[in-house]
Amino acid sequence: MSSVALSPRRAVAFLIVLIALSATAVLSGSQSATASPQRPGDLAAPSPLAFGVSTWGGPLDTAGMAEVARLAGETPTLELFYEDFEQPVPLAKLDAVRSRGATPVITWEPWQWGGGPVQPAYALDRIADGTYDAHIADWARGLQAWGHPLTLRFAHEMNGDWYPWAAGVSGNTAADYVAAWRHVHDLFTAADATNVTWLWSPNTPYDGSAPMADFYPGAAYVDTVGLDGYNWGGTTAWNPWIEPRALFANGLTQLRALAPGKPILIAETGSADAGGDKARWIGRLVRYLDAQPDVTGFVWFDHVKETDWRFHSTPRTTAAFAAALDRRVAG
Repeated sequence: MSSVALSPRRAVAFLIVLIALSATAVLSGSQSATASPQRPGDLAAPSPLAFGVSTWGGPLDTAGMAEVARLAGETPTLELFYEDFEQPVPLAKLDAVRSRGATPVITWEPWQWGGGPVQPAYALDRIADGTYDAHIADWARGLQAWGHPLTLRFAHEMNGDWYPWAAGVSGNTAADYVAAWRHVHDLFTAADATNVTWLWSPNTPYDGSAPMADFYPGAAYVDTVGLDGYNWGGTTAWNPWIEPRALFANGLTQLRALAPGKPILIAETGSADAGGDKARWIGRLVRYLDAQPDVTGFVWFDHVKETDWRFHSTPRTTAAFAAALDRRVAG
């Protein structure tokens, strides 16, 4: 019989199975005859790298989400969408995501959408000092009452300079960011919103970015750490074509040092068509992330925005994306 090399995720999962089976054997010898020992088939199978998506139409665009699933060859298990501080709890969107069997990932942005990066009304010290407590508590109670698992990604890409919650914008500091995050988290804890998983999601480091470590709220306030990173492909003079490893390796190393043991999600990614081979880039991205034992999934930013980021921008990229998903290992 030929030997088979196990990936790190598969090796860990196999060890868990062995431990569980050993525990079952011990327990079955000490329990009454009426007890039902756990069978190997009862154990959860290791999961492949999760596929998530964010679309322009969002969760309520049922036809658009169905088309994404058809083109990818599978239904996304994560759906990411954006809500600003002007919006009420998006219960209809949450229900729509859940109806497709996916987990909602809400990117909650402390600003008024479309108002630009300088919005002093939403300065981080105002969030920390309780100015928005009533609104935040409404969200906490609303999500707690909804009652199903979801991920909340609050004030992402804070180490850049393009959002009102960035350091140096509207008088914010990195310490203000930490204080605001902890304050929001504490209000959710007070509301017993235990169904909410907290995702802290900086941008991949770049020349001139603020040190991500300065913004980390601490292990007790974060469940999952994330990275946002894009291959702009030369669509701007300062963003040349970059391969997936070069895009994410440094950020992943920093996250592991900052938050050891935390699962990692690539919370936003995409590639331009210009400047290189996007189809090949897609395959390399999925292979690279799939080889990282602590990276649990990725969310493709399927929008036409600064450029056409969609994985299905051409027939060739569409085929490459579906093939890359098919090649993932289960754990």
